[in-house]
Amino acid sequence: MKILYIEDDLRLAELIKDYLEKNGFEVLLAHDGEEGMNTAIKLQPEIVLLDMMLPGMNGMEICRRIRHGFSGFILFLTAQDDNMDEVAALEMGADDYITKPIEPRVLLARLRAVSRRYAGKPSALFYFCGLEIDTGARKVTLDGKEVILSPNEYELLIFLAENAGLTMSRDDISERLRGINYDGLDRTVDITVSRLRKKIGDSDKRPEKIKTVWGKGYMLVKDMGAPR
Repeated sequence: MKILYIEDDLRLAELIKDYLEKNGFEVLLAHDGEEGMNTAIKLQPEIVLLDMMLPGMNGMEICRRIRHGFSGFILFLTAQDDNMDEVAALEMGADDYITKPIEPRVLLARLRAVSRRYAGKPSALFYFCGLEIDTGARKVTLDGKEVILSPNEYELLIFLAENAGLTMSRDDISERLRGINYDGLDRTVDITVSRLRKKIGDSDKRPEKIKTVWGKGYMLVKDMGAPR
């Protein structure tokens, strides 16, 4: 898989690049915000790793600008450990957020969890509540109109669709989306559910499609057609 790493610390960027390339990834580097944004849009790598603080354009602005035209995975790798920054990044469309310093093996595990999503899987079609999900084409439509989902939003929808009518805990979802256990404080799952609801015509206050099961997790309503 191709990774674009946007990082102005040249030494760190080269260390991460060398480590990931030794473990089977192709890594491109960009060292300022504008270069990184343009490279992401032009080359469409499967994964963009980016720092929060960058010269020229910060990571948050890059995420905002590329999200609608970029179908890959966006992961912040940053020394900024403010919870508000993490929430803002996720709401902006980031798929994950990791604070530095991080063990290279941990980063590798997270990236491998992402790469497994792109491995060949049997195609299936799901229909429910005006939604059609074609896993072969990785395409979702609502009442005939395509819905553009981030990789995490899409993976969450597929996971809930595969388990329609069953309650999936935050731990279940975190393991599927991030390859790690839910720590009780992380907001990634809840924010991803909220973003997905908005895109599929659901509501956080009175959800009809993705129900909140208080104290347990989330459940996709079981009026869904069986996969075909």
